Amino acid sequence: MNGQVRVTFIENDFNKIVELTNESLEKSNEESQKDGKKFFDKIMTYSYVKDGKVTMNLYPSEARFLINLLNRNSIIVETSKNWMEELIAKKEEYKKSKESDLNA
Repeated sequence: MNGQVRVTFIENDFNKIVELTNESLEKSNEESQKDGKKFFDKIMTYSYVKDGKVTMNLYPSEARFLINLLNRNSIIVETSKNWMEELIAKKEEYKKSKESDLNA
């Protein structure tokens, strides 16, 4: 796939992505509009539909645009706990297990 990322969405989620992209186009500055328009054109031209799902192959810069778009619009997600704390604990646990492997 030449360094591309394949992303598949169900219809409802794809519609949300396109809607967020359109909202972003309306609210952004000229440079961001250029990126948003390019992303919009790409997904509406090259995405394909199979079994009720939409698949798109994105280059890293396009995947970055999508991730940032989703990140800016994730305020409606309520978290059940502080996942960052769990990540830090797991990283420390992993680090200790690696140190003990080296000392064995």
